[in-house]
Amino acid sequence: MSPAQDKFFNKLVAIQGDLTRHGIEYWQQYSHLGTWQFWTVACLLILPLVLVYFKIDRKLIFHIGFFGFAVQVLFSYVDAAGIRFGLWAYPYQLLPFIPSLSLDAAIIPVTIMLVYQWT
Repeated sequence: MSPAQDKFFNKLVAIQGDLTRHGIEYWQQYSHLGTWQFWTVACLLILPLVLVYFKIDRKLIFHIGFFGFAVQVLFSYVDAAGIRFGLWAYPYQLLPFIPSLSLDAAIIPVTIMLVYQWT
């Protein structure tokens, strides 16, 4: 690695570290366990998973579950790219280092799994 590349890379790492610290500070001030927004986001994670637990077709559970996992992985990559490029952001988060956990891990995959099962 050339000295210029090394310097630039270290600058990017430092900026990312600062961004992470600021993100955690924001979460501690505006989206922590004591806020109603935190509990709303937590319910948006838990309730779809409870729903799919009771509504999923047990005979096709592995087929539908794998389909949901594939949707979750694909949507997580698209969502991460959108966040990284600044196309969208999430002001309230369950965890400060995973900004869209409820959407990526529950709402979208469960919705698509149930639509897939029922159509």
